[in-house]
Amino acid sequence: MRCFKRMAITVGILVAVFAASALPVAAEKVEVWFDAWWAPGPIVDMFKGWAEEFHEQNPDITVKVTPGYGGQAGHALLKAIAAGTPPDVAMFDGFQMAQWVEQGAFQPLDPFIERDGYDTDDIPVGLLDEVRFGGDFYVPAGADIYGLPGFGLNVWQLMWNKDVFREVGLDPERPPMTWEETLQYSDKITQRDARGRLSRVGIIPWAEGYQMLAYLWGMANEGQFISEDGTKVTCNEPRIVESYEWLLEFINRYGVDDLRRFEGGFAGPLAWGESPDCPLFVGQVGMAIEANMTVANIRRYAPTLDYGVGPLPIPKAGMKPFTLSMGVCVTMPKGAKHPDEAWEWIKFMTSQEQWADFYNDFTAMPGSLSASEAIMATEKDPHMTPYFEALSYGSTCPKTPISALLYQEMLSAGELIIALKAAPEKTLEDVRAKCQAELDAILAKYSK
Repeated sequence: MRCFKRMAITVGILVAVFAASALPVAAEKVEVWFDAWWAPGPIVDMFKGWAEEFHEQNPDITVKVTPGYGGQAGHALLKAIAAGTPPDVAMFDGFQMAQWVEQGAFQPLDPFIERDGYDTDDIPVGLLDEVRFGGDFYVPAGADIYGLPGFGLNVWQLMWNKDVFREVGLDPERPPMTWEETLQYSDKITQRDARGRLSRVGIIPWAEGYQMLAYLWGMANEGQFISEDGTKVTCNEPRIVESYEWLLEFINRYGVDDLRRFEGGFAGPLAWGESPDCPLFVGQVGMAIEANMTVANIRRYAPTLDYGVGPLPIPKAGMKPFTLSMGVCVTMPKGAKHPDEAWEWIKFMTSQEQWADFYNDFTAMPGSLSASEAIMATEKDPHMTPYFEALSYGSTCPKTPISALLYQEMLSAGELIIALKAAPEKTLEDVRAKCQAELDAILAKYSK
């Protein structure tokens, strides 16, 4: 009897074990960490909405979105990568990618792209070149694409307040076409109060700094910051020097201290139009260099503004049009803990639906040819036309394994120049020498 009971218990246990093993095994729950270091608050909120939508489609994957805004957040990302505690997906400035790829911060996406047949032909060639590194002397062999580019793509164009133009007798439908005309328009618009202080300025072509002060005008003047073979820093060539001399024309006309005081009185930021008090909106400046995402902010903060958008003024009549087309890349840092799930989130972010969503909310140009065509087919706002047209001739910042260093040095040099603390030729030669030494050290590693 005891044997029978013991046998019955044993059989019962075995049946329970087999029955349990036959049950479907629940899939492992994974949390993907997405670091949106570039994005301001409203865009982070959009990403969080996307994360909820993605989770509904992929119940076993949740996405944690962490915000950050500006360069310090970018440095924090790089520190996390170096410490071995990186996010699974991160946004990073496309034009600085080369330097950090060379240092091993990001991993190639080729295995995922090839496995899933992701269509990279749908990415504008110039943007794809920004993150394509296979085969160059300074890039680890066996890799190619290190990020999906053009996320939150911005193209810089001239924007002007038509009411200001009318007030001073300028044709509101005709912006300045050349650098010389820009000076003439600016002189006509600029006003001073009874104390002789600037109360309105035509244009501040370096306002907010960034790529405008580092690269934009030198490249518009057909200057080349890096030699064709990538081995020489050429940021002191005459065309680039000339571009800073043009900026000094504004300083000499209006006074460095007067301009500094004038800018210090802005109630809102000029670039991006992120406030109802944007100086362009309220008529403190007549013209500004603004990106396409400013259009969304005009709809949000100044819907009655009568304004125009057109190509950047060129240095001399007959030169080719130019602008910078820049975006943030979606990357997978080296050491990401959940690469497969991270790739699913990257694909979701760069889907046609998400490109359209980003554009509808923020007029962010898509890094996708097919998405651009679909948006252009339905877009009724003529202010966006010059931005879409510029995609055919826009360029990205110089691609080099010292990209971050060159940018920071050029930005610092530009700030010194417009503050009248340094002469363009000497300052740019100093930048060239410093950056060349760093580039030579990197190249030497690959020549051994």
